[in-house]
Amino acid sequence: MRDHNASTTTAPTDDAAAHWREHARHAALRAEVSLALAEPGTPRATLQRCAEALVAHLDAAFARIWTVADDGATLELQASAGRYTHLDGPHGRIAIGHLKIGLIAQERRPYLTNAVIGDPRVHEQGWARREGMVAFAGYPLIVEARLVGVMALFAQRPLTATTLDALASVAAAIGQGIERQRAEAALREREAAYRGVFEATSDGLLIGDFAGQILAANPAAGAIFGHDAAAWPALTLADLLAPDEGVALGRHLAAVAAGEQFRAQLAGRRRDGRAVPLEIHGSTLSYGGQARLLCAVRDITERVEAERLRDRRVHEERQRLARELHDSVTQSLYGITLYSTAATRQLAAGDLATARDSLAEIGATAQEALAELRLLIFELRPPILAEAGLIAALQARLDAVEGRIGTLKTRLDAPATLELPPAIEESLYRIAQEALNNTLKHAHARQVTVALQQDATTTRLRIGDDGVGFDPHADAGHGGLGLRGIAERAALLGARLDVTSAPDRGTAITVEVPR
Repeated sequence: MRDHNASTTTAPTDDAAAHWREHARHAALRAEVSLALAEPGTPRATLQRCAEALVAHLDAAFARIWTVADDGATLELQASAGRYTHLDGPHGRIAIGHLKIGLIAQERRPYLTNAVIGDPRVHEQGWARREGMVAFAGYPLIVEARLVGVMALFAQRPLTATTLDALASVAAAIGQGIERQRAEAALREREAAYRGVFEATSDGLLIGDFAGQILAANPAAGAIFGHDAAAWPALTLADLLAPDEGVALGRHLAAVAAGEQFRAQLAGRRRDGRAVPLEIHGSTLSYGGQARLLCAVRDITERVEAERLRDRRVHEERQRLARELHDSVTQSLYGITLYSTAATRQLAAGDLATARDSLAEIGATAQEALAELRLLIFELRPPILAEAGLIAALQARLDAVEGRIGTLKTRLDAPATLELPPAIEESLYRIAQEALNNTLKHAHARQVTVALQQDATTTRLRIGDDGVGFDPHADAGHGGLGLRGIAERAALLGARLDVTSAPDRGTAITVEVPR
């Protein structure tokens, strides 16, 4: 490696004006770099300004600045000015220890030469000769014995000793600037993380002692309980819960004081006295230099309401199946009993022709009852939904509908594959089931189509028929529990529901579920 004196030739000059112009350029360079490092901006934008200043004030062909990547073994090009401004290419990422730039980083010593042509470290000799490159200067950017990057430039004229002094000074300033920006960025990230966890989270956060006295609370906790920031120091956790939760609260506080955690559903109490169901997760944290209680509190009103709606839906579906069994299968079995009794009498009387007709009616009624029973069993929980997915389950359902009413033709339009969580698949299947039940009962349709579509943002289910239709405004109750059940299931999915119909124009039900 060449040292400063061995690699630099500086011819004395009597041109005092040129000497002072050079000092003025160096002063302007230092000032512009200092300004770039002091002003706000992204690290890449700041280093680009520094590289442009090197080119402008030192008459360099081009200048580049690399920083050490997170892996600690690679240099990443952050700025390039002058003849080359791209950041990609073979010098975009350089392994430390490779090429002249990587060697400067590894050895942590500057490499300076005013004789690029013939220099063993400048491998691109053909390029250097073609472009007329004369000088190269590369500096490791080191802060407190830690490498943070490399700064380098090529010039088409020799670099003087005073220019190299200026470069060394600028390299030190840029290294400090990189380190300061990294420290500031890390501090901002930590502050943002704390703000994100404590202030911006939708869960309420409460910090207290192990007796339950509240020391701090975030805005989300204020929204859950209805208390403002000034009220928290006078409150305890017991003040936020229903009176009969005192024993459970004491047990949970004792567990956290012993170094354990707890997760429980408790009945909360807002400032206005209104009850609110809560899920609370308690643990410890260091706060103010002491071990404290941290409670993450979540309002689970929507979850409790969803469970209540699901329970109601289960009850209603059981009632519907009971009605279906009574109205279809039970009636068919009763008819079979009547035909069987009649056939017995007819056979005893020797009326074989009439008995033969009665037996035929028994067979037809039994087949109808079997089709009805299979359809009802399929509605309870189609195994194919869990085994083969929504598309196969819908096709099986449509086949069952066609088997029940021979004059009704069905069609399924769906992609080859579908990516949905099992819970959403079941909800969409149940929506289609309700819609098809309405078609069977009310539409008198000849054709029904079920269509599934999925893109990057939405899954869309559409069930359309060519039946008698209805006026949604004049007949808001059309379909009874069916349409109400569809609306409730769509609401639980956070889906958009659209019901389009008109007399003699058929009906279309569309559900759009965000992905």
